[in-house]
Amino acid sequence: HNVGFYEDGTLKQQKRISSIKEGDYELVTFNYTPNKSGNVSLSAFVDKDDEIEEAYENDNKRDNSIYVNTKPTVSLTYSPSEVYEGDPLALKMSVYDSDRDSLKVTLEMKKNNHPWEKVYEKSNVASGSNLIHNISSVDDVPYQFKVTVEDSYGEKDTDTVNFVVKPLIIQGEVNHTDNWKVYHEQQGNPLEFFYSGEKFLPKAIVTDHPIKNVKVEFKGIQVDDVELNIEKDLLSNHPIYTGEIYQPQMSAPKTKLARGNVSFLFTAEWENGTIKKDLITVQIIDDVYQAYDFYRTN
Repeated sequence: HNVGFYEDGTLKQQKRISSIKEGDYELVTFNYTPNKSGNVSLSAFVDKDDEIEEAYENDNKRDNSIYVNTKPTVSLTYSPSEVYEGDPLALKMSVYDSDRDSLKVTLEMKKNNHPWEKVYEKSNVASGSNLIHNISSVDDVPYQFKVTVEDSYGEKDTDTVNFVVKPLIIQGEVNHTDNWKVYHEQQGNPLEFFYSGEKFLPKAIVTDHPIKNVKVEFKGIQVDDVELNIEKDLLSNHPIYTGEIYQPQMSAPKTKLARGNVSFLFTAEWENGTIKKDLITVQIIDDVYQAYDFYRTN
């Protein structure tokens, strides 16, 4: 005779078994995958075609009800798509559950290969929700984020993103005018040697990211032991910034720059609030009049 397996009254499978003696039993197994979620009625019917005459047939059928749960889903995205040091970061978690179960959402962060850290959690989240977690500023290190959604039946789904934050950099240099560069090359001087009275041409190259300002601060000691400080905003040809540093006292015998090091502190401030500096030191080896009979025309 046949044993039938039913879902919501519809025959899904059947198996043929031999007759069973009174008092014996036989185990019949059906492998079954529900094709819908929610409450499902399941039935098993022995001798479903009524092939065997029985005095009492009311015990041939058993019914049971189960609840079929569907696993929720989650996706994780972030913006901006290209992340620089100091940028704010927005993480978007989109959740869905066809059963409309109440959901719990957890976001974890791994920063620069440190242990996972829970940075966000919310319960009683409705299916279809888009949750946002904001980070005000990121460092220039690798990041990993993992979001987990869990329904009330313990079913889970996860999604991950990872990226490396790009650093913001300023690289300063101090150059000679063309004529002085030729003269220093003729003398065999290294590039960091200068004469007091020649123009300094500071130059900065910065990371190409929206920026507020690039400036340079000059500091040197005159022969009269007075500290000379000059601060200038550099002219923009983004991402290259240039300028000139010169004052007449640098050529005067009593106020020229003393031999030794002078410094140029380059500072860049980007729109996201990040500030970076680069300190460049050059050496004063003499003054322009001791170098040769040169009237400063450049």
